[in-house]
Amino acid sequence: MWVVFIFSIFATAQAHTCCSTCACAQRCQSPSIHADIGLDGITVTCTNATCACVIDELDTCTYGDTWSEMTNITWNDSRWHKCIQIEHYSPLMARALIRWWHGHCIGHAILELELDVAPISRDLYVDFNVLAYFEHNLIHNEFRIKTMSGSNDERPMAGSSEMFFEATLLDNHTGIHVEITNCTVQIMEGKTVDAHILHEIDVFDANRIERIDNTTTKLTYDAFWDFETNSPFQRLVCSYALFNGTSNIVNHTTNRTYMLANPTESGILVNDVDHVIVGS
Repeated sequence: MWVVFIFSIFATAQAHTCCSTCACAQRCQSPSIHADIGLDGITVTCTNATCACVIDELDTCTYGDTWSEMTNITWNDSRWHKCIQIEHYSPLMARALIRWWHGHCIGHAILELELDVAPISRDLYVDFNVLAYFEHNLIHNEFRIKTMSGSNDERPMAGSSEMFFEATLLDNHTGIHVEITNCTVQIMEGKTVDAHILHEIDVFDANRIERIDNTTTKLTYDAFWDFETNSPFQRLVCSYALFNGTSNIVNHTTNRTYMLANPTESGILVNDVDHVIVGS
């Protein structure tokens, strides 16, 4: 997961002399110390000196190795729990004390870090196999049925978008109609066809079946996130039947597999294989 940082760094340095004479004190000058924030952590540059991270000026211990020129303190570095002290959250404010040595001189520089995490909104993308056609031959009659599933929203959102499954009898045969008989959503372990089914949820509701015309029937349900499994992979499985009057003459089941992202997450969703899917 990628995190976007807006940051500002303030560094002050105070030199402490190592001898009592004025001539010696004038030769002790604090080095240039500055820091940069990145995705991996904080990079501290200590120009023309040796540096280390300490808790206070009188601390005889250093935390982590000493370094010259540049070092990278990653986010999981133990120094974040030792000498880099977090003083405030939202925005994240931290303070670090850097000890430096140069020749016979020693001193300290204070790094004050302020990080603002930029707000990121996440849209949910649903990938459907939209159209499917099935032909049924019976007693010299041919019945062609088109099924379609998806959402009217360009980017369906769990908890707010309406999903649908629709079956259409392409040819208007007198006395013949198609009905949706069942629909479930299978929560999958992965996106492959043979992925293990973790949970199955019934989304069939007779009150949400609409007969659009004499040839088309449509079932709707609300897009949802399954918090029981927390898996983004969902497969819509619907059954429909062809009726001659009240007699069921053909049964068929079709499915569509898609993927939802958790709407409560923050950050940028990245596809490690192809490209960034969504982010701002």
